[in-house]
Amino acid sequence: MKNTTRKSHHRSDIQAIRGIAVIAVVLFHGFPNEVPHGYLGVDLFFVISGFVMAPRIVRIFQREDDSDHHIFPKLWAFYIRRFYRLAPAFGVFVLFTCAMFFFFGNITDHARITMQGIYSILLFGNVGALRFNGDYFNPNPNPLVHLWSLSTEEQIYIFFPLYVFACISLFRVKIFSQNLFKIYLLIAAGICSILFYSSAQVISALTFFDLTQLSWLLSNPFSYYSPFHRIIEFSIGAIAASIQLNPSFVHLKHRVYIKIFMVLVLVAVLFYPQNFSVSENVIELVICTSIAIIILVPSFSMKWDKILNPLVWCGDRSYSLYLYHLPLLYLVQFGLFSRTGLPSSFLTFTAFLVIAFTANASYRFVEQPNRVRGSRVRIGGTMDGYFTRSLVIYFLLPLILLVSMNLAGNYKYFGLNRNLDSPPSAGELDPNCNRESFSGGPCVYSSLNKLGSVLLIGDSHAAMLSQMIVDEARKAHWESIIWTHNGYPPELQDAEDFTLNSFSDISVTNTIAQVKWIESNKPDIVIISAFLTTGDQAMLKNAITYIRKIAKTVIVINQTPLFTDTRFFRPYSILEKPYTPKKSILLSEMNQSAFLAGEKFSVWAEFNNIDTIDTVDLFCDKERCRRFNNKGWLYFDIGHLSTYGAQLVGPRVRVLFQASNK
Repeated sequence: MKNTTRKSHHRSDIQAIRGIAVIAVVLFHGFPNEVPHGYLGVDLFFVISGFVMAPRIVRIFQREDDSDHHIFPKLWAFYIRRFYRLAPAFGVFVLFTCAMFFFFGNITDHARITMQGIYSILLFGNVGALRFNGDYFNPNPNPLVHLWSLSTEEQIYIFFPLYVFACISLFRVKIFSQNLFKIYLLIAAGICSILFYSSAQVISALTFFDLTQLSWLLSNPFSYYSPFHRIIEFSIGAIAASIQLNPSFVHLKHRVYIKIFMVLVLVAVLFYPQNFSVSENVIELVICTSIAIIILVPSFSMKWDKILNPLVWCGDRSYSLYLYHLPLLYLVQFGLFSRTGLPSSFLTFTAFLVIAFTANASYRFVEQPNRVRGSRVRIGGTMDGYFTRSLVIYFLLPLILLVSMNLAGNYKYFGLNRNLDSPPSAGELDPNCNRESFSGGPCVYSSLNKLGSVLLIGDSHAAMLSQMIVDEARKAHWESIIWTHNGYPPELQDAEDFTLNSFSDISVTNTIAQVKWIESNKPDIVIISAFLTTGDQAMLKNAITYIRKIAKTVIVINQTPLFTDTRFFRPYSILEKPYTPKKSILLSEMNQSAFLAGEKFSVWAEFNNIDTIDTVDLFCDKERCRRFNNKGWLYFDIGHLSTYGAQLVGPRVRVLFQASNK
């Protein structure tokens, strides 16, 4: 027998749009070059969430009779229903993926995978995505990075009702209406819009007042994961829900034509195979406008439902499809299965089939039963034994498993991990200050008999040199300041002066703060180190040119030799045989583009009278490049120096201090 009650509230067109959205996201992670805009499917989910959930939030604050207005029992029931809707499938997903990653995932990724999982269970997955993945479009993604959107969405569900409650309490509202909700919604969306779309001006003002930490919250990539960004999309859906058109308002054939046209626009944007020349904000606006019009216009006629059935099938399972797709794709793109020798396209399509099968099982046996149980939650009801058991099974157990897996990694999985230990990372040697962070100020190492000061800035390559700089400065009785971060130097966007940048990148925020620090403290030497490519080096060159105008002395540490042995200190799964890397490599087998990049930069630096410290001869002779000596491995990976390798550069840095002391 069909459930007529459920069907009356079921919008097959919205489920079909959910299906399109999740297909776009899955294809983006499977074929990022062929479907470069598929990630925008996430934007659709936020708009649809606003459309579906806003009326439920409104009902929390509306009086149903003449009795006292009891908000908290309804709010508690709302959160319990959300728990049953999301937590069971999420908990089973975590248990499943932990087992998969343990046996088939790269051991070096286990730490960030487990930490991302822990953050996500605690509803801080967007913070974890920033910390353990950085840019969402990282070519080697954290396989749980996609959980950021679930945390962001739940943060909206948690804090938006509390925001509405604060408003009605502050203004002593006795009768809460749909119109009042729209006012509060527009205020919240307006504030978030100002913060997001005027972030350039806001960041500039905050940086001017030395509020760098706060300005970082509005810069990319944090803004991508931020609820400030997504509540705008949520609000669009919520407003659409409050002004739905009456079915008789639009004639049937016009209604169909409007929906078909907007769906075509949506599909064209999501699946267009090339990058657009317009900004991401414009594309998001087109996406959100399209979906708002689609859900505003009443549903298709019954004959369209049959055509939409495959998309509706995906839409019904969109939550599970979204959960499982990236971890399974990761295993065939970067895990054990990627090294089977099978064609990558075959592996990807096989993964698609496994994703569909797994998602369907999750939907039938986990999602649906618990969704039904959640629908039975009554306002003012007490927690039953099933809820307590669910809390243990779907929350505590996955959390304990993730923590245990993380701790086991510190002990090499009690003998299961037979790979070589990589050298320590200089960027992580100071427990009191993160030398390689996305935000924050400098790490300062003072000297009692201060004869001078040296500032090290740059990217992760600079961070690997940090301990050597600290040691050499200490020997010379100099103060050292380490201020490195990922993403250096800033994207200049064809600007001659990086201070004219639109402040769209996190590295710009840090670089502006560094410039202000240099202007105020005037260090004797500024050392810059960053990865070079054979392509355009304008970003680094412009930054160096500008910093050179305000600093006493600027020294650039040139490109280090880049090895091509990608297996070097990258242990794979625990099921694979240990790998013994070569201690030296033929010069002809090295990455030649790195040499060319260094030579190109040297020519530019010499022409512009910029001092450089060259490093190639420290590691290479005419025939071979070495990455091992009597102290140990000189490289941390194929391109970053270990603390031992950085020590080889030490004497050349030491000369700088000696020359400046004379």
